Amino acid sequence: MLVNTIVLRVAPKEKSGSAASMSETGAEVGAALGIAVFGSLLAMIYRLRVDLPEGLPESVTSAAEQGMPSAAAIAEQLPAAQAGELLAAAENAFTTGLTTVSYLSAAVALVLAILAALYLRPKAGDGSAEDEVTSQEPERAPAQA
Repeated sequence: MLVNTIVLRVAPKEKSGSAASMSETGAEVGAALGIAVFGSLLAMIYRLRVDLPEGLPESVTSAAEQGMPSAAAIAEQLPAAQAGELLAAAENAFTTGLTTVSYLSAAVALVLAILAALYLRPKAGDGSAEDEVTSQEPERAPAQA
């Protein structure tokens, strides 16, 4: 919402429709890419970190390595002891992946915020309202004789 408000305030009135559509398109593309990239990263970390208990059949192991939902579905069909170990391993791998992706996304957001603060500032002399205020000389009181 904040970005759309800023875009629409900055855009000339005759271009406000184009500015709004570009802003919405950018937001949708960014969301889709973020979900795809971070979701893939989460799945990769899960597969690397899942440490399944010994003694499980190969079919169970390969299915449980696919993701948390598969591991949970398979655990329902196992004896209680094996199901508990399988779920603990899957939850640990999923939590590790989710934590890693969360920290990474926070770092990306921080870097982007810093870049925005550095590069999206109004430059001196660009005609912004801030320049007009700072360039005006203060009024002086008439000299008294």
